[in-house]
Amino acid sequence: IELYEHRIRYVEVLDEAVEIRYNMGEIFLDFLEETDRALESFSAALGGDPTRDTTIEQLEKFLDKEEYAGRAAEQLVPIYAARQNWHKLIRVFSLQRDLLEMPEERAPLTKRIAELYEAVLEDLDQAFVWYGYLFLAQPENKPVRDSVIHLSELLEKWEEIAGFFSEVLENAYSMNEDILEVAENLARIYSRRLNKIDEALDCYKRILETERNRPGILDELEAMLIEHARWDDLLEVYREAADAFFEP
Repeated sequence: IELYEHRIRYVEVLDEAVEIRYNMGEIFLDFLEETDRALESFSAALGGDPTRDTTIEQLEKFLDKEEYAGRAAEQLVPIYAARQNWHKLIRVFSLQRDLLEMPEERAPLTKRIAELYEAVLEDLDQAFVWYGYLFLAQPENKPVRDSVIHLSELLEKWEEIAGFFSEVLENAYSMNEDILEVAENLARIYSRRLNKIDEALDCYKRILETERNRPGILDELEAMLIEHARWDDLLEVYREAADAFFEP
C-alpha cells in the first residue's frame, strides 16, 4: 500500500492511476479488511474510469453492507442511469429509500421507482405497487391519486386500491377536502366494482357526517340503496337527512 501511495503521487497517465486505485481497493478489502479505505479507493477508480466493469462489480459488493450501502449506491446511480440498466437503478433507489426514515424524504425516490416501472419498463403491476406506496405517504397529492386510480382500472386491481384508500381513511386525522375525495372514490369502488354495499354505505355516511350537502353524494347513496333494495337503510338515510334539515 505504501508503495502504491508513493507511486500515485507521480502518475501522469489516468489509466495507470485508475489501475493503482483499483489495486489498492482490492488490498484494503481482501487482505487488510479496511472497508472504508477500500470503498474510497474503488470510488476513486470509478471516477477515473466509469466504464470499467470490474470496478463497478467491486462497488456492488458494498450494497450488501448496511454501513456502506448508501455511499456505494450514490456512486452507482449515475453509472446505471448512463447504461440504462433500469433494474439495477431501481435496486439502488429502493436501497437508498430504505435508508431514509421520514415518508417525505422517501417520496422522491418512491416516485422515481414508480415512474421507471410505468414509463420505461412498462411493468404496470409494479408501477401500481409503488404509486400505492407514494399515495399512502401523500394522499393529498392528486396526480399520484389519479395515477393509482388509472392503473387500478387498467389492471382491475379493485381490492388492492380499496386497501390503499381504506388505510388512508383509517389514518386520517381529519376529514379535509383531500380525505373527503378519497372517501368518495372508495365509496364508489366498494359500490360499483366490489359490490361491498355495507362498506360503501359506511363511506357515504362518513362523508355526509362531515359535509351534509356535498354535491351528488346523497343522490349516489340513494341510487345504490334502491338498486340493491336496501329499504331499511334508505329509510334511515332519509330520516337522517330530514333531521339535519330541520336542525336549528
